[in-house]
Amino acid sequence: MKVFKFSKIIIVLMLLIGIFELPYGYYRVLRLITFFVCAYGAYFYHANEFKKWTVYFGIIALIFNPFFPVELFKAAWIVIDLLTTGFIFYSINIDDKILTLEE
Repeated sequence: MKVFKFSKIIIVLMLLIGIFELPYGYYRVLRLITFFVCAYGAYFYHANEFKKWTVYFGIIALIFNPFFPVELFKAAWIVIDLLTTGFIFYSINIDDKILTLEE
């Protein structure tokens, strides 16, 4: 659980940095890391029976999937990055509530 939370914090920081103009390789790494963490998040929330969160993380994983990339212009990605950043940051708080429920 700590690794998952740490991974989400890293994604939040990487998405915020991704707003700036950077080399294409950065965005490929960002897409790959975001995909795998969000795919794991969908699995994690599904296992804990948080269905809405499963769907949310599944959608983010699909948008950021590196295998069939979604091609959008920079302004659209900035909006997506900011929305994803806010959502993942909020989900960190939800994880703390899940741990409290399990104890």
